[in-house]
Amino acid sequence: MTKFEMVDVDFGKDAQEDIARFIEQQLQWLEDAHRDLHTNKIPRWRKIYLGTPSEASRNFPFPNAANTVVQVVGETVDTMVARVMGLLYATHPLWKFSNFSKEKDMAARKLREERRRQLEDFMDIVGMETNELNLQPVEALWWTDATKLGTGFVKVGLEQVQEAVVVGYEETKTKGKDVTIYDGPRVTNLRHEDVLADPSVDSLDKAAMVAVRHKLYRTDLEDRSFRGIYDSKVVKEIMGSPDRSTQRPTEREELNDQGIAAIQNPEVTAEWDVYECYFPWWHNGRKFRLIYSYHKKTKKVLRKVFNFLPNNELPVKRTRLGHRTNGLYGHGYAELLETYQEELSTTHNQRLDNATVANIRALRVSPRARALDANMELYPSGLLIGEKDEIEAIAVGDVYPSTFKNEEMTLQLVARRAGITPAVSGSGSGGMMKRPAIYSAQGTLAVMQENNSVVGFATSEFRHAHVALGSLLTAMYGKFGTGGREEMFGLNAQSLQEALQEFEENRLRIPVRASTGSLNQEVDKQTGVIMAGLLQRHYTAVSQLMQAINNPMIDPKTKAWMVQIIQASELLHKRVVKDFGYEQPDIFVPEAEVGDAAGNQANAGGQMAPGGVSMGSASGAPVGGTGPVLPGGSMAGPVGGLVPNIRQ
Repeated sequence: MTKFEMVDVDFGKDAQEDIARFIEQQLQWLEDAHRDLHTNKIPRWRKIYLGTPSEASRNFPFPNAANTVVQVVGETVDTMVARVMGLLYATHPLWKFSNFSKEKDMAARKLREERRRQLEDFMDIVGMETNELNLQPVEALWWTDATKLGTGFVKVGLEQVQEAVVVGYEETKTKGKDVTIYDGPRVTNLRHEDVLADPSVDSLDKAAMVAVRHKLYRTDLEDRSFRGIYDSKVVKEIMGSPDRSTQRPTEREELNDQGIAAIQNPEVTAEWDVYECYFPWWHNGRKFRLIYSYHKKTKKVLRKVFNFLPNNELPVKRTRLGHRTNGLYGHGYAELLETYQEELSTTHNQRLDNATVANIRALRVSPRARALDANMELYPSGLLIGEKDEIEAIAVGDVYPSTFKNEEMTLQLVARRAGITPAVSGSGSGGMMKRPAIYSAQGTLAVMQENNSVVGFATSEFRHAHVALGSLLTAMYGKFGTGGREEMFGLNAQSLQEALQEFEENRLRIPVRASTGSLNQEVDKQTGVIMAGLLQRHYTAVSQLMQAINNPMIDPKTKAWMVQIIQASELLHKRVVKDFGYEQPDIFVPEAEVGDAAGNQANAGGQMAPGGVSMGSASGAPVGGTGPVLPGGSMAGPVGGLVPNIRQ
């Protein structure tokens, strides 16, 4: 465990000036390059997702005409996010750790397996708890932004919060006591507009600089100054130069749509844009990763430290909708389905307007009907006095059934483009047959086929991002400690600490898998049931063959053939167990040491050693019973007094 402390950067005056010039040039270029995306396209895409009409009311073809926006984009985005959230958060654990390292003895293997399970439980608890990482709302917003805008960002940092707590009169005398409110990693969502990087790179790690714009109020600056995060002298210097006296125009408009007035009070609403810049820098032939907090308006550096994350990892994590293009940004459903939503809304509103007009009946009155009052009003059961053909009702509009088909066709095109299929098609996880404990693979196959659809392709990036986030968080707990959280495991606290250390040493990993089935806990349960039955049959067959080999009445050639069967069966079952996701097949398929015709021992690898007959088993129970059926139909009798020794 490493004590967390930030180390200031001090490369000398000339180097500091070069770095400041580099940051200024990069920020200016990135802001100019993203201006249209951040000020025009993204605000429009957000309105499309919310289904906000382009105009408050329509006055064509008549005043207050239908102005409904059929929320195709919003429904598609929410369905996609619900699909992914249900996939990852409905089951345990949040991250599946794997142990690929093979140990010498069974005791060491069991210990490492126990550590792996403890780590899975720990990360699942801190990931779900509301007073810990609370990742469910964070990742829900992360994936929602990525689905509707094409790209979403989160930032991982370390947060240490200490406050004075006063409870009771006695503590009032001593001004209370300092209590650590929170100490550990924290994941926060970032607005798309607040992240700047070279749009041509495929990964943020490849960008020359990544800048995150933090909107800070006066109280935020003062808090960071008091805590020593920012240079207090620089904070005082920039206090008189806020970037705005109120919110940005796009944010003001969003507040107005929610019914929140944008009040302008410089003492309260003034905002400072502080850019947190992450970039590599070469100095004296060595490459460093630096973090600079920079106020662009005054060109002041509030903080300059070395990257403190494990392996200099970038704290900003990106995810996007699928892999539809090269570069940093993806294409969200607000962009892909914009024209479909507009077409469907137009068709829908035309049908409503036509139905409204169809309710109107104009009256054509003959000039001969002089007795009718020109100012009279019609109402149900009203009487009109006149001759035939003096009054004629004329239908103004009509409702055409074809408009319903047009809307249905547009919805089909939306489903094809988005790839959103009914949720029930991917809900199968294997069906139970009438006989107990027998599972069918058809449900699992349905899940795998569902993942081959557009949905599986589009959400594969989300799963990769989830794995990358979990890997960084685990590494941070391993490097900076758990803050006493390991005590929740009692006697297994030490095992958790060792598991975190093993992860830091790359002995435990989170494999990146895009398959739906591999992350579906229900499918994993079926796998366990299937494997239990398969291995039980293997254990029984090997036990019977071991007993037969110990029978002196069996021909030596037959014994040699049985040894080969045991060896082949062990190799086959190890392969099957490995293919089903169990990274340590040696734990589940122990190697049996069997003797050849000459009385030498042989394990599954074919290595011989002098001695008696023994069988490797994790249970330690003796094996007995009758022998197997021999060639020719005769039965090998019970093993008289020759009980195989069990190798631990």
